[in-house]
Amino acid sequence: MLPTQVRRALSTLLERLRDSSIEWKLGGSVALALQGLEISPRDVDLFLPSGDAARLMAETLGEFVESPPQWRTSEPFASYYGHCRIEGVEIDLIGELVIETPQGSVELGADSLLWRRKSSLLFQGWKLPSIPLEIQLVTYCLMPKREERVNQITSLLKGRVDLELLDEFLVEQAITPPVTAGIQSLLRKER
Repeated sequence: MLPTQVRRALSTLLERLRDSSIEWKLGGSVALALQGLEISPRDVDLFLPSGDAARLMAETLGEFVESPPQWRTSEPFASYYGHCRIEGVEIDLIGELVIETPQGSVELGADSLLWRRKSSLLFQGWKLPSIPLEIQLVTYCLMPKREERVNQITSLLKGRVDLELLDEFLVEQAITPPVTAGIQSLLRKER
């Protein structure tokens, strides 16, 4: 369940975006909580397909912006990153995310499968575009010290994993064969 402050921030954000045509997807802990993971998110992660989309989102959010999106790198991440604050909650704007590790790399720019596949979550009558669990799982597998989150997402996928989506995403991305095989094996057990 989402903390009250995060729910209020998300509602305010959605009201602001009501008439916007900006393409975005909800990811991170809020998306996981809305899908049943028992965690208490402290921020909201909005993913965008490009730097231009991230800058347009910042313009749309106007007075809430604390840091406009700029290209930033912090191993293993690179993205057009900026943030806003709504109702005291940080809203991260993450455009064209790249994760690079020795186990492989993921690029979530405009050409990624992420933007060609529709996925949504319900929140207080709103239909929120979201990052599919299968794609979130792959990204968390590449992040350091995220084994617990990987296990949590794997449990959420039990009985509902979309192996076609997973396989297509793994083929599209530059993930090493051992990591790809490990992810596929893990989820085939959950099916």
